Amino acid sequence: MGKERPPWLWPGVAALLMGAGWVAGRAGFAAVAEAGMVAAALVSGLPIGRKAWAGLRMGSLGIDALVTLAAAGAIAIGEAWEAAAVTFLFSLGEVLEGASLARARRALEDLVSWMPETARVDRGGWVDVPVEEIRQGERLALRSGEKLPVDGEVVAGRATVDTSRVTGESMPELREPGDRVIAGSIVQAGYLEVVATRVGAESTFQKVVALVLEAQESKPRVQAFLERFGRLYTPMVLLLAAGSLVVTRDVRLALTLLVVACPGALVMAAPVSLMSGLAMAARHGVLVRRASVLEALARLDTVVFDKTGTLTQGAPAVVATHTFHGWSEKGVLGDAVALEARSEHPLAGAVLAAARELGVTSGERSSRPSVSGDRPAAAEDTPWPVDELEVLPGRGLVARVQRESTGGSALLPPRVIHVGSVRLVQEGEIRLPDEARPVLEAEEAAGRTVVLVAEDRRVVGLLALEDPPRPEAAGAIAWLRKLGIRSLVILSGDRPAPVTALGRALGVDEARGGLLPQEKHAEVARLARAGHRMGMVGDGINDGPALSRADVAFAMGLGGTDLARGLADVVVAWDHLTQVPLAIELARSVVRDVRQNVALGVLTAGLLLAAVLAGEAHLGAAMLVHQLSVLAVIGNGLRLFLYRPRHENLSLQRDRPVSGTFALPKLGRSHRTREGSSQVR
Repeated sequence: MGKERPPWLWPGVAALLMGAGWVAGRAGFAAVAEAGMVAAALVSGLPIGRKAWAGLRMGSLGIDALVTLAAAGAIAIGEAWEAAAVTFLFSLGEVLEGASLARARRALEDLVSWMPETARVDRGGWVDVPVEEIRQGERLALRSGEKLPVDGEVVAGRATVDTSRVTGESMPELREPGDRVIAGSIVQAGYLEVVATRVGAESTFQKVVALVLEAQESKPRVQAFLERFGRLYTPMVLLLAAGSLVVTRDVRLALTLLVVACPGALVMAAPVSLMSGLAMAARHGVLVRRASVLEALARLDTVVFDKTGTLTQGAPAVVATHTFHGWSEKGVLGDAVALEARSEHPLAGAVLAAARELGVTSGERSSRPSVSGDRPAAAEDTPWPVDELEVLPGRGLVARVQRESTGGSALLPPRVIHVGSVRLVQEGEIRLPDEARPVLEAEEAAGRTVVLVAEDRRVVGLLALEDPPRPEAAGAIAWLRKLGIRSLVILSGDRPAPVTALGRALGVDEARGGLLPQEKHAEVARLARAGHRMGMVGDGINDGPALSRADVAFAMGLGGTDLARGLADVVVAWDHLTQVPLAIELARSVVRDVRQNVALGVLTAGLLLAAVLAGEAHLGAAMLVHQLSVLAVIGNGLRLFLYRPRHENLSLQRDRPVSGTFALPKLGRSHRTREGSSQVR
């Protein structure tokens, strides 16, 4: 079997022939120019003719048939340029559609290849077994960096597990005996032994793959407006030409009618506007995968968002610091950094980043009231010696920290520092002061992760961490409201508390957390059944089924997963949320231009047909008017290059934090938000 020809080969050859014909015509070689245009029309038109014939055999008379007959008629009466232009533009659009579908198929292949090929299974000894041969009830061993091939229950070991690839949860979670784990997760740090509960097609990850495939099959393909119009226009033109031939016996008149009614303006009505719109979208950081998506974009009335990495920044950060017993913010962070700098825990990086913002290192000696045995108010910033560092599984870190006396002349007695979770309090490792309890409760109610810092078993500070909202999120939501989007929804695999808090802060209509991929898919399907025309914005594998079920799928950033980008109708290349409403606004402009162009093309064709039948228009004059209508359509489409976002929305594109979103009661000695405000109470 010979090598398959690339789909762009024949449109490319046709373009070269048209170019050669145009050059020959300018040089005075009319015959060569005519031959070049005829050859171009044949090269790009024969595939269209074959499709038209196949459609006729199936009882369908569409725009393929009209393009074929119009091209043949144009050649027959010596208008080869018209034939070449119509067939080339039509075939080019089909090539672009096929290329987009191929990219989506490749993304699905990448999704399947994410899973490991083998796993270590206990079969009287640890042996490597192909994943497809793992049976329910078998025991698997997993080390740091390895992927879980099955759903299961932890029976031995402890480890932090990253489930973001499947659920969208941004915070790695501790897993220990009795906890459930799902396929597609990654063991970040630690060791686990897992008993398989769901294997093969029953695992969560494989259900994601199956739902994506099913959703792609069931998703209705947006049909181009001109194709729908062609179902009525084509039979009408053919009947008119045939009727004129029967009545007048004038073959040239019949062919003239076909040429005058040739959908030159109609065929170019969409491509020029669409290409202009696509170019402007790209200039604003919006990559539209298929031109036909613009029509669906323009009709959206609902936008569904994932949370992690979409509305939020996708990484934990310290957003508030509370201090007690007279401690300063820098003092609390100094103790935290002394231990976290020696830790590989996923949250350690967020603590270190917060410390760097304040210039704190693992030896910060700044402002804390000096009492006997305390560190001085100011001294050289050198690291404190840390001894006997111990990891408390599932709770945090503890170590003995040695400090210098005032002036650095002597070493003070070592202090025991704890840094970790609320479990340190629950299990009696450290004591929580009364003034800290309402602060802790308020932070947990807001859905934040809390890290406690204690010296000599007494809590002296509390760090609140969360995945903060994108700075432009509030502006994007406001712009969508201005565009008349009537329903804004958040669907996330993250914990319900932070999802609800974010939804309340941004003012969306509905916010649901704790959803698995299949549950996201079910929610999107529910909205579709209720008549919503939806856009879904996401960036992970866990969003795949929901993205496929939506009318328009948005992927955030070129750094999102290959699956999200492959399924996406729109890729927001700048990774900026305000590009979502910009895409909708621009799409509405494009669709409006296309409809104007179609109306102009139909009106011109109708007037010319009437004039030809009345004997008031000769072929030359009719062709001139027809070509002028084509130029008018082109000019109207090119107007889109003048598109600018509306003035009142320009300010919404600038990075803008969600002000006042996460305000807490004024409790505790010091409360510093991520925006930088600090208050002493």
